[in-house]
Amino acid sequence: MEWSDQLSEVFTKERMRIIEAIRDNKPESIGKLSKLLNRDIAAVHRDLKILEKYEIIRLEKSGRVVKPVLDKSSIFIQIVPENPEIETEKTDYAM
Repeated sequence: MEWSDQLSEVFTKERMRIIEAIRDNKPESIGKLSKLLNRDIAAVHRDLKILEKYEIIRLEKSGRVVKPVLDKSSIFIQIVPENPEIETEKTDYAM
C-alpha cells in the first residue's frame, strides 16, 4: 500500500474532526466526545482505536470511564524512503 493511501485511510475527515475536538475541548470521556461530534459512540470508539493504533491519541482508563487524550502535538510524515540505496539512485539520477 502506498504511503498516500495509508494517510488517507488513517486521517479521514471524521478522524480529523475527532483529533480537533480532543485538542480543542479535552473531553472527559468517549461519550462526551461523541456528543460533541454528534456521532454514534460506537463509531467514535472505532475511530479512536485506529488513532490509538497509530499512536496519535491514547485512551486513558479510570474505572469505567475512558478518556481520549491527544498523544502528539505534531506528527512527522516521512515521504522519502529510508533505504540508502534508493536515495543514492535518486541522487545519481538527478546528476
